[in-house]
Amino acid sequence: YSSDLYDPHTVQTLFDRWVRLLQAAATAPDRPLGTIDILTPEEHRRLLVDFNDTALPLPEAPLGELFARQAARTPDAPALSDGTTSLTYAQTDNRANQLAQQLIQHGIRPGHAVAVLLQRSIATITTVLALAKTGAVHVPLDTRYPAERIRHILDDTDARLLITDDASQGELPSQTPELLVVDHIEWDGKEHPAPRTTVHPDDAAYIMYTSGSTGTPKGITTTHRNITTLALDPRFDPHTHQRVLHHSPTAFDASTYEIWVPLLNGNTLITAPPGNLDIPTLHHTITTHHITALWLTSSLFTLLTEHSPHTLQHVHQLWTGGEAVPTTTVQHIHTTCPHLTVTDGYGPTETTTFATHHTTNPTHPHTGPTTPIGHPMANTRTYIL
Repeated sequence: YSSDLYDPHTVQTLFDRWVRLLQAAATAPDRPLGTIDILTPEEHRRLLVDFNDTALPLPEAPLGELFARQAARTPDAPALSDGTTSLTYAQTDNRANQLAQQLIQHGIRPGHAVAVLLQRSIATITTVLALAKTGAVHVPLDTRYPAERIRHILDDTDARLLITDDASQGELPSQTPELLVVDHIEWDGKEHPAPRTTVHPDDAAYIMYTSGSTGTPKGITTTHRNITTLALDPRFDPHTHQRVLHHSPTAFDASTYEIWVPLLNGNTLITAPPGNLDIPTLHHTITTHHITALWLTSSLFTLLTEHSPHTLQHVHQLWTGGEAVPTTTVQHIHTTCPHLTVTDGYGPTETTTFATHHTTNPTHPHTGPTTPIGHPMANTRTYIL
């Protein structure tokens, strides 16, 4: 066999299954091929039971309440920072309550869709938290969307309000719902109680639009419980996720990891500068803010590894994916950053960012051309059909 494509264990397994198929066919030659099982009972149990033993108990509460609980546990711990402004958990929770009360004054109720078009900033995170507290459905937009796509999303979700900032207003189509400009909000620092709204963990938290197989944007609804499952997955070790970089657009599902993993675990979310990030800016942000964990698309990971591998020298864990992760890229970064844990996170938007994960091992590197997608995440089952 071709040893550059297959390892001995894989070939032996294929051979054993082929023999099993021939033996079954010879024993009952009239038996339809589709009824012959080539797996052993042990393989069945391993694939269907052991592989999918991912149950994780979750708190029966919506995101806004979970964040408020975290703020009560660690009120003085740093929650948000952009390099200029830093907010503790207590300050962040209070700002989110202030904005949530203002949303309610604008008529927003649980289940109402609220579109958001903001530059990356602390105000963006405050907005996400405020929407969760009110029970409104966050509809993230991107300044790179053409006006026609924005109009379609606003109409499709029946958005009641559009939250934006001065820098993004020029990207909006001519007809929009009522606007709320966060730059004009005066954060007064007064004590603001949490809104008295009833939100269930199975209520929708956001609707994120993908291109859709037909080219028409398709809205994917994600619940509070879905996000909690991701954020509290034990694979996100709080020690390695002490300072998490938020650089993805909120209309991209990787932002769910970047926002909720640190904030529901008492760690710090660092927002990157607004706008597109080139390699020098990314390097400066990661090294200056002592980032310990982040997500990079596979292509950006490869680019960073080729041009600035020392950027990740003090990072503890990198999650990457979005497309196949080249084994050569992982091997290259481990020569420069041997202590970096690289995890391939795979999953469509419908599975809340990640469905499976594979953590690479620098001492026993994978021999294939691409990194495996691995095992299912918490409360997730995967099947190969």
